Amino acid sequence: MTATLAVILWRLIARGLDTFHPGVIWTALFFGALVATATLAGQWWERRQRRRRPRGRR
Repeated sequence: MTATLAVILWRLIARGLDTFHPGVIWTALFFGALVATATLAGQWWERRQRRRRPRGRR
């Protein structure tokens, strides 16, 4: 999902380099990085929580 988002962002940036204001590009990059960071952090947190409490043991 993150890769798809990055590809979409990259195509938008590559296509609209002369039409877009630079601020729009930096905003899109910032939000893309934010989404990627949040996704990775979420996955890491879920893995950490799962490792801390094993479900199979009673």
